[in-house]
Amino acid sequence: MKPYDLNTQIEQATACSIEKRKKLVSWFSRQNTAVQIEVFIEQRNQFFKLNNRNAKMEIVSLASFLLAIDLFYQKEKNGNKKNKSQNIDLIRNISQFEVKKHKKIRIKEKREKLLNIWSVVQKLKSEEYSFRDISKYIRKRHRFDASHTYIIRLWKELEKNEL
Repeated sequence: MKPYDLNTQIEQATACSIEKRKKLVSWFSRQNTAVQIEVFIEQRNQFFKLNNRNAKMEIVSLASFLLAIDLFYQKEKNGNKKNKSQNIDLIRNISQFEVKKHKKIRIKEKREKLLNIWSVVQKLKSEEYSFRDISKYIRKRHRFDASHTYIIRLWKELEKNEL
């Protein structure tokens, strides 16, 4: 199939131009994880709706994803309107969406840094280093201070090993 044919089929299934599709995907990438999960849950519903309409299988996944994003994008747009005289169910859905959208996920910097060098920790542990020695090694070689107890806690969480 030619790319032109695919684009026209996607446009027919979603009623979205190429520019709007780019805008929707960009909007999706800026959302937090909770909203992205909600979009994927809705994508499943859209997928079955498109499948029932006998759409071509090659485009059903992408089209359902775009339709799910568009649904949440429209919720955000409706939430930003000044006129809130919509029905109560719509307002309730919008307010629940706004709560999820504005929920901030804190990034734990120490955890992120340690996860970036986790392969080093695994290698040292396989070479029978103690967690105190691993902590000293990380402090010396990677200029990053992580206590041995923090490394143990993360080890138990990630490796599911009892020490």
